[in-house]
Amino acid sequence: MKKTRKYLLCLLTLALMLFLPAAAAQAASGQQPGYVSSITAKVSGNNQVTVTWKKAKNATSYRVYYKQAGGKWKTLANVNDTKYTHTSSKKYPLTEGKKYVYTVKAYNRYGRKWGSYDRNGKTVTIPAIPGKVNVTKVKANSYQEVQVNWSKAKNATSYHVYYKEAGARNWRKIDSVSGRYTSFKHRSSKSFPLKPGKKYVYTVKAYNGRFKKWGSYNTKGWSVSVPKKPEGKVPGTVKLCYVSATTDSEVIIDWEGVENATSYCIYYKESGAKNWVKIATVGSNTQFYIHESSSAYPLKASCKYLYTIRAYNSDSKKWGGYNTKGWSVTTPEDPDATPMPQPTKKPQPTEAPKPSPKPTSTPKPTPTATPTPSPEEIAANAEKMAKEVIRLTNIERRKYGLTELKYHAKLQQAAMTRAKELEIKFAHERPDGSDIGTAAFEAGVGNPGGENIGAGFTKPEAVVKAWMDSDGHRTTMLQSHYTHIGVGYYKGKNGTGYWVQEFSSGPDEKCTLTVDANGGTFPSKGGVEKFEMAVPKGMTLYADDFEKPVKAGCVFEKWTSLYPDGYENNKTTKIHMNESKTLKANWKDATASAKVSSINEDIFSDGVSNDSNAENTNTDSSFEVIESVDENSKELDISEDTDESEVEFVEDNLQ
Repeated sequence: MKKTRKYLLCLLTLALMLFLPAAAAQAASGQQPGYVSSITAKVSGNNQVTVTWKKAKNATSYRVYYKQAGGKWKTLANVNDTKYTHTSSKKYPLTEGKKYVYTVKAYNRYGRKWGSYDRNGKTVTIPAIPGKVNVTKVKANSYQEVQVNWSKAKNATSYHVYYKEAGARNWRKIDSVSGRYTSFKHRSSKSFPLKPGKKYVYTVKAYNGRFKKWGSYNTKGWSVSVPKKPEGKVPGTVKLCYVSATTDSEVIIDWEGVENATSYCIYYKESGAKNWVKIATVGSNTQFYIHESSSAYPLKASCKYLYTIRAYNSDSKKWGGYNTKGWSVTTPEDPDATPMPQPTKKPQPTEAPKPSPKPTSTPKPTPTATPTPSPEEIAANAEKMAKEVIRLTNIERRKYGLTELKYHAKLQQAAMTRAKELEIKFAHERPDGSDIGTAAFEAGVGNPGGENIGAGFTKPEAVVKAWMDSDGHRTTMLQSHYTHIGVGYYKGKNGTGYWVQEFSSGPDEKCTLTVDANGGTFPSKGGVEKFEMAVPKGMTLYADDFEKPVKAGCVFEKWTSLYPDGYENNKTTKIHMNESKTLKANWKDATASAKVSSINEDIFSDGVSNDSNAENTNTDSSFEVIESVDENSKELDISEDTDESEVEFVEDNLQ
C-alpha cells in the first residue's frame, strides 16, 4: 500500500512539473508582444539584403516590412526566426543605387496581438555594381601606339586599362579614364613600353567610385600584334601643284604635301627641253617656293616653262614618284621692253612754208598722288571680300545638299586675326607656336573646327575655286556638322592677299568651370571659397594659370578635376572644357614631412591622363598658296581573344 502511494505521488509530481510551464506559456500568450530592437540591414550579395533583429518578449512570429526611401511600407514576409534575407524579385525589387528602409513587428498568435515597431527603420543603399566591360576593338596604330575601344558598362564612373606582353602572368595598369570615355590610346613610354614586333594583351575593368565596387573583366583579354619598326618609308607622289608667274622673272610654285616626305626637290625646264633641272630643295614643312630668275636658272619673258616636285625620305633614302609632264606656266611680256624704231620715210621737196605764229604750248597736268586708304576703308574692303567668300562657300555646299553656314561675328574676328598672322607665318600654327584654335577661344568662340588658308589670290572666287579643287580643302568646306563660318582677308605690306576660313559646330556654346578652394580662400577675389567662370566649349585651360588659394595650417598640394558624374581624377594640369566641371584644390597638413615617397596607386584611386593633342615663311610678292587642316577619327579593327589563366592585378603609378 505504501509502495502504491509513493508511486502515485511521483506521478503527481511529474504531472505538475509538466503542467506548470505550459500554464505559464499560456498565460504569457495573452500579453502584448515586445518592441523589436537591434534591427540591422546589410547588403549581403548582388541585390540582396539580410535583416536581423533581437528576439522580442511574448513574440510567436515576426513580420518584416520594407520600402524605398520616401515610399510606403510593404510586407515582405512572416518568419519565426530573427533573421531574413530579402532577394530582389519582380514583386519586391531592389534597384541599384537606391536607398531602402527595413523594419520588423512582433506578433503573438495566442492573443492575436502586435507589438510596436521602429517607424524610422534601418536604411541601406543598394550598391551600383559596374557591369563587365566588353572591349570592341583593339588596333596598333603604329609600332609605338595601340588604341583600345570598349562598350559603355552600366554604373561605371571610371575605367581602368590594363595590358601585358603575351605570355606574362600579371596585368599592368596603364591608366584610368573617366566613365564618360570609351576609348584609350596607349603610347609607348619608359614605364609602359611597346616593343616593335611583339604581341600584347589588353583588358578593361569598370569601377564605381561612389560605392567602391569593381565590375568583372575579361580574364583572357584581347590581343594585338605591334608592327615592326619600319626600315624605311617611301614618300608619296606629289599630285597637286599650282604655278603662277607674277612677273617675267618670277614664278611661284606651291603644292600639297605627301606622306613620308622629309624634303621636296623642285625642278623646272623650258617647254620642249628634254631634261629637268633641279633649282631648289626645301624641308617637308615647306610646300611652296619662289623661283627668281638667275644666271644659273634663268626665266625669259613670254616663255613657257614646266615645273615638277619630287618628295624624298632621308631615313629610307628613297624618292617618291613625280609628274613627268609637269605643270606649265607662261611668263608675261617684259613691261620695260623698248619698242623697235620704225624707218623714217625720206621727205619729198616742198615749197618753203610761210612763217606762221608759234602755237601756245598747253601746260602739262600736275600728277595727283594716290591717296592712302584709311583703316576704316581697309577694314570695309576686308569685310566685303570675306562676305563674298561666305556667299560662294554656301553655293558650293548647296550643290552637295548641305545646309548653309551662318555668319558669326566673333568667328569672323578670329579669322581676321589669323589672316594677319599668315603674313608672319603661313602655316596651321600661330606665330608664337600655339594651336590655331586659340584664336577662336580668344574671340569667345566655342567648338572651333577646321581651317583653310590661302595666299596670293586677288579675288574671292579664285581662292574658293582653289579650295574646291583640292581634296583636303574641299572636305573641310563640306563638313556636314559645321554650322557657322568666319572668313578673314588681309592685304599684306607687299600686296599679297591672305585668306582664311574658320568653321565651328556651335560657336556660342559655353561650359562652366567652378574653381573651388575646398575649405581655403582666394585672397585676390575678396576671400571667397569658390567662383565660377564661363568658358567657350572645347577650350583648354591650364591649372598653373589659376591663383593658388590659401588655407590655415595647410599647404596647397595639387589641383584635381571633379566631373558631373562624381568622378575625380588624380591630378590636373590641363583642363579640357568639353563639359562643365569643377577644379578643386587639394591640401596637405603643413606639419607633415616634406618627404614624398613613390608608392603604388591605391586600387580605388582613379587618376586620368588623357593629354594627347610648318616652318616660318615670309613672302614678299603676290602668289597663290592654300592649306587645310581638319580632324577625322579612324575606325579600329577587332583583334582575336587570347586564352590566359587567372592572374593577379598589379597596380602602377603613372608619373
